[in-house]
Amino acid sequence: MLTKRMQIQAIADVRSGLTIDIDPTRFDDPYRAIMGAVLNAQQLGMDTTSAMMTAMNGCRDANLIMQNILELQPGNGYLHFKSLADIAPTLPPIRWMWQDWIPRGLLSLVGSVKGAGKSYWLLDLARRIIANDAWPDGTPINMPDATVIYVDAELIPQLINERAEHWEMDTKRFYLMMADQHKPIDLTRYDCRDTLVEMIYQLKPVLVVLDSLGSINSKGENAKEDVQEMLSFLNQVAFEFQIGLTMVHHLRKRNPLAFADMITQDDFRGSGHIVQMSRTVIGISVIQTCSERNPNGPRRVEMVSTNLTAYPDPIGFEFQPCVNGGISLVYGDAPTAYREPSERDRCEQLILDQLANGPMNADELVEVAQRNGFSRATMFRAHDALERRGNVSDTVGNKSPDNQWKITTS
Repeated sequence: MLTKRMQIQAIADVRSGLTIDIDPTRFDDPYRAIMGAVLNAQQLGMDTTSAMMTAMNGCRDANLIMQNILELQPGNGYLHFKSLADIAPTLPPIRWMWQDWIPRGLLSLVGSVKGAGKSYWLLDLARRIIANDAWPDGTPINMPDATVIYVDAELIPQLINERAEHWEMDTKRFYLMMADQHKPIDLTRYDCRDTLVEMIYQLKPVLVVLDSLGSINSKGENAKEDVQEMLSFLNQVAFEFQIGLTMVHHLRKRNPLAFADMITQDDFRGSGHIVQMSRTVIGISVIQTCSERNPNGPRRVEMVSTNLTAYPDPIGFEFQPCVNGGISLVYGDAPTAYREPSERDRCEQLILDQLANGPMNADELVEVAQRNGFSRATMFRAHDALERRGNVSDTVGNKSPDNQWKITTS
């Protein structure tokens, strides 16, 4: 298989007397006929240009083909394909705004179910950057005098301002790109793109938050063609200015019973290209830590997808009242989701409750377990699990007729 460019280059080279390493019999028409005419004209000492025109007699694109051959520099050879070793010195290293979470120069995505607090969380990141505080995982920020741009496409500046006031945030280094009634923010439009680029160029932020994809994109989200060009633009902006560019996105509608389930890549609304174009994808889940559903329960922040680094440990946060009104985000360990106790779990608790009053032998515990609806086998499985975890132990050895079970004390 030969490309058109390869065949044209070979004809130009032969016309100038150069040797080629391509077999002319493999050419496609009309290039096979043109090459044959050139070789024949050279043997007869005739003009190759006239020979080519004759060979292309009746060809619809004859003039264009002739122009391409005559304009091509003989001996230019084929394209030079660079190896990774050739281009490696020109490639910038991966740099992080927040190590392992939000890179510089690449697009990041943050998603959650509605009401989980993704906008709140990103605003808190902005506050921490401006205050030169620490990231939610406790690592220092060390970016004095940094600025942040928040693209408020969802038209909630008064809510953002209220939260900033409650946090006593330095808003002199916090900038909103806002829509108005006559001109909504739509980054599929070039005038809005120009505004964003001019803001970034002048204000030199370390973080730009886009809130949200559904509000800055008027072309839809479900087809790759709807989002590809705009996401390419955003990645170009992130790379050009080496900023942390983080975009809020919503999830598909979920069953209310799945409110607290962990987020996966498949939960993000719209085309899969949205996740593919984002180098880190962060999910915020509301974790159910008890049997009752609680929309105000603790949150779990975790990396849903990344190909830049190992997945960082998840982080937890809870909403707590501020002394001057509003709520603040308090970070800690990632919460563990509630699991309905199994039959063995309930039997384990029964054993611990019984042994809390003192040691008991196995037959006594079997009798108590059976009165509470547990089988002998379940009771022994529960005991074995407690023993493996070091919760219970024997008093004198399990082979002794006087042996009893007791709670292990440290």
